[in-house]
Amino acid sequence: DEYWKCLDENTEDASQCKKLRSSFESSCPQQWIKYFDKRRDYLKFKEKFEAGQFQPSKTTAKILKKAKLVQKTDQWLGMGKGVNYEGVMPRNF
Repeated sequence: DEYWKCLDENTEDASQCKKLRSSFESSCPQQWIKYFDKRRDYLKFKEKFEAGQFQPSKTTAKILKKAKLVQKTDQWLGMGKGVNYEGVMPRNF
């Protein structure tokens, strides 16, 4: 908790929190460290996403745009009901 608090207070500058990171790594199993690192990344992403500050990469934006186009085309053709897109990846035509 102290390590994450340090990161928050130092705007994610990990160099200011090296001692706390070392303590964290020496007192926790590696699997826990990995879990809490991933959890923090997820919570930071979620916070940005919910605040409307998330900007997808150009590749992700293209995929999302294509998926919306496929979905609109299927709806126009009357095929949109019950279509499972397996996430956001568009089908090949």
